[in-house]
Amino acid sequence: MKKTVIVFIILAVIAVIAVPRIIEYRDNSQTEETVRPLTVEGTAAKRMDLEVFTNVIGNSEASASVPVMVSVPAKVIEIMAATGDHVEKDDVLFVLDGKDVEKQVTQSELAVDQAQAGVQQALAGIRNARQGINNAALSYDMAVSNYNINLANYEYAVSNLASFKVLYDEGIVSKSEYDQVALQASPETKILLDKQLEQASSAKTQAEVGLDQAQAAYNQAQAGLEQAKQGLDTASETLADLAVKAPAAGYVTALNVEKDVYAPNTQASAMIEDVDSIKVTVSLTGELIGKVSKGDKVAVHFTNLDSEYTGTVDAVAMTADDRTLLYPVEILVENKSHDIKPGMFVTVDILSASSAGVLAVPNDAVLTRNGQDAVYVQTGDSSVERRVVETGLDSGSYIEIRSGLEEGDVVIVKGVGLISEESTLNIVRGDE
Repeated sequence: MKKTVIVFIILAVIAVIAVPRIIEYRDNSQTEETVRPLTVEGTAAKRMDLEVFTNVIGNSEASASVPVMVSVPAKVIEIMAATGDHVEKDDVLFVLDGKDVEKQVTQSELAVDQAQAGVQQALAGIRNARQGINNAALSYDMAVSNYNINLANYEYAVSNLASFKVLYDEGIVSKSEYDQVALQASPETKILLDKQLEQASSAKTQAEVGLDQAQAAYNQAQAGLEQAKQGLDTASETLADLAVKAPAAGYVTALNVEKDVYAPNTQASAMIEDVDSIKVTVSLTGELIGKVSKGDKVAVHFTNLDSEYTGTVDAVAMTADDRTLLYPVEILVENKSHDIKPGMFVTVDILSASSAGVLAVPNDAVLTRNGQDAVYVQTGDSSVERRVVETGLDSGSYIEIRSGLEEGDVVIVKGVGLISEESTLNIVRGDE
């Protein structure tokens, strides 16, 4: 019990000594915090041109792609290039087997002979058709002449049938004579005459159609002959130069041939692409398409490339794509260093809005609370006031101030969120 009392006395003495010092320390600390000024940064509102860009995703490809086709199918006996190689115009890519091409020449010669025979046969058909027309025309003329004679006889019989009936009744003409006139005047006789004339006319028309068909057959045979001659010329040229060459300078981006394997003439054996410039294609909305024109310069960004490239708008679609309802736009980007690879992911900055000579401040200066925009404006060496403003175009770095500020007013841009009514400020200018 006695020990407990001693401990309590010691603690009381310590408390009497320490507590006033702790209180004094806290008071001194609070005084120092109150007196220490808050350093903030200000900048003057100024007039400038603001631009707003819309970032659009696109795709990239070589500005020009040239397929390499063999003229005739043949076996590849030597390959001189590889995918990724840069080639100049007329560099040899691969070589074809001459024996295969010789067979193609022989087959092409046979095709020409057959086509020539077809042309001669078609010419004979035209001659026969023309003779058929002459015969049909002669037959038709004779048919018309006979028709006119028989028609006159028919009309005579019709007009005199009643008279013949009287003569027959009076016994002046025989029954056979009367029956002959009656038959001549019958409707069936007129129908038969008309049908005979119609048949002659149809034969004439059919003969004319036959001539048209013969002429069409000749034209087709002539076209077949020209095609066969072209095939022979192509095979002969290939035989004269079995080396398949690059049609243009560029990079070999595809090589679809193998040694001792036939190269077909129905698909590209190689692809040469010009990557000295890259074509970027983007699709724009109806709102954005009116913002670009051919010849405009735009900023282009490629995946994994830090540099920003400048592209030139090369083509602007006048109508939207039926599937996407967007307007394709083509942009050319110089690529002399070949850093840009076709197929890279790409984005393009399209200028979507702009304002010239507007009053603006950095975005960080504007605070939005309860739907109201405000800034802190310097009113003295260490004092500011909160001022409500009306904002306009926002470029991402600067924002337009339509009302609430005057040019030259200094607004706080750093430390804005720390300012309170009790703050003592140390305002430094970031624009000086």
